[in-house]
Amino acid sequence: MTRKLFGLLAACALLAPAVSAKDFQEYSSADGKYKVQFPGKPKEQTQNAPGGIAMKIAGVEERTGAYMVMYSDMPIPEKEPDAKIQDRLEGAILGIVQNNGGTVMKKDRTTLNGKYPGRDFEAKITRPMAGMVRGKIVLVGRRLYQVMVLGTTEFAGSADATRFLNSFALTEARGVPPPPNPKSGQ
Repeated sequence: MTRKLFGLLAACALLAPAVSAKDFQEYSSADGKYKVQFPGKPKEQTQNAPGGIAMKIAGVEERTGAYMVMYSDMPIPEKEPDAKIQDRLEGAILGIVQNNGGTVMKKDRTTLNGKYPGRDFEAKITRPMAGMVRGKIVLVGRRLYQVMVLGTTEFAGSADATRFLNSFALTEARGVPPPPNPKSGQ
């Protein structure tokens, strides 16, 4: 019995490298003021969105899907009401889903750093392939971040996709109050 168990464990150990997670690397965008873990070196590009808004994109494409972070600085007035901000977030999801021939399956309100409004979402898509898109949309001041994984349902629903989405973080505390100073008693 012990011999069979040892043989089974040895066989599992030999197979483990073939099914291990991808080699994720931290990517940091100085201009974008964010960091994220990509499974490889991302390609960077800039595209013009409707209204002449420059959209900066970093992404890694694979055979069955893609990981990407996009950001753009929006012409948003200062002190915009929360209802309008929420409409913008909903509109961003709607735009992504419509551009990919999709249907929203799930969306939740969220915040980044406990302050910046956002949405986590999942949608079925038909373009560029049948599958799914999962992502998060966050508005930091006038900057709209879109962090997404899209591809086959298996690809977008994978642990690697979750790792990528959860790794997104701001690298500059844009408007976040500094931590309390222990010397001042605050």
